[in-house]
Amino acid sequence: MKNFSSTFLNLESDPLPYWPKFLLQLFSPETGLVNFTKFPIGQDFVFECKTFHSQAGAWLLKTLNSLQEDLQETPEELEQLLPRPSLYAKVELKKEHSSEYKGHLLFKIELTGDVYLPCIKCLIPIHFGLDFSFFGIFVIEDIWKRYSLEDQTEVYYKGAFRELYSEAQGPCNLSAILEEQCRLQLPQYPLHTSDCKGLCFTCGANLNEENCSHQK
Repeated sequence: MKNFSSTFLNLESDPLPYWPKFLLQLFSPETGLVNFTKFPIGQDFVFECKTFHSQAGAWLLKTLNSLQEDLQETPEELEQLLPRPSLYAKVELKKEHSSEYKGHLLFKIELTGDVYLPCIKCLIPIHFGLDFSFFGIFVIEDIWKRYSLEDQTEVYYKGAFRELYSEAQGPCNLSAILEEQCRLQLPQYPLHTSDCKGLCFTCGANLNEENCSHQK
């Protein structure tokens, strides 16, 4: 097993890591794209990366930014108070061949970390701890069509339920897959308390902390 870990790399002081050419042909640390065709059958690859500390984590940072861009606009003064998020991921990839699925890519992604989202009513930062893992399988288009898998989202294979992806849907993009799974873990409408009173529409006062003359 080849293990390429750059968990402790700090780009602010250390030079960029040296990635072997063959590895760059298999996986892009910037986009999270896996070259399914060139990925060797029977070989395990393990990537461990931490956002803000490694080049290998660039696609994680991109994923996090994409999630935050979808949130409602936050006042600049509050945005500066939001704690910096931190994510750690471990990605395991292995291409196998079987009579059932032919050449296919198995992957497992573990994600832990801290994310802060503003309450949709009062904009107070809310902490969300992420700690989850999921299994996936990426199959070729021929298998996708042969078994009529278009309406399936997962299959049970090798002792685990695996999220199902196919080249019929596009290239194997770990960044897009991880973003999809993150969205399922985070609330669509975060509230710091169920009875949050929100902000005054006129003056912007936080009605959880003070009374406002506009509310009379």
